[in-house]
Amino acid sequence: TPGIVRSFAAEDPRIRLIEQQNTGTAGARNRGFAEADGELISILDNDDLWLPRYLERVSEALAEAPFAGLCHTDAWILDDTTGRIHRKTAVEWAEPRPPVMAADRLRTELMRGNFILASSVTVTREAFEAAGPFNTSKTFRGSDDWDLWLRIAEAGFGAVRPPGVLAVYRERPDSVSRDHVLMMRSALAVATEA
Repeated sequence: TPGIVRSFAAEDPRIRLIEQQNTGTAGARNRGFAEADGELISILDNDDLWLPRYLERVSEALAEAPFAGLCHTDAWILDDTTGRIHRKTAVEWAEPRPPVMAADRLRTELMRGNFILASSVTVTREAFEAAGPFNTSKTFRGSDDWDLWLRIAEAGFGAVRPPGVLAVYRERPDSVSRDHVLMMRSALAVATEA
């Protein structure tokens, strides 16, 4: 992979290869956020996908909602084992929530559970700097994103979700989210901190 990225970087000055020791998902995201120089910072995990117009649509949604510190989108769920897309999207599987939420409502909804897929999120630099980085503690592994969304709401920022499906979440049997014991422990850590 580094060789492929280097070849793209040689052709396009917007692309940079950043290498570091494995610091886990939270550490890698923190490094990415630190290296980013834009006002909007998007998350895309290595196994997930954005659909065409993702960046355009989330940028527009955030421009129209100045109170929002993050934008998240609906996503198709791809079963990596079978290669099939679920009939229901991520939003359809979750309890219905409004597409626009002020900070108080966002925090209330997040306290009921994490309904935001990390690979569907774009965060404003202002919200990220106000909330602080992803928590790299091992006790937050698997829920470090949920913890950040809560801190963004605590810092006074809401969220917006543009209509339509703009991402694909790959459901894999070996993903961290499939480790139910780990997820329960990290969720307890987040709930205790909140």
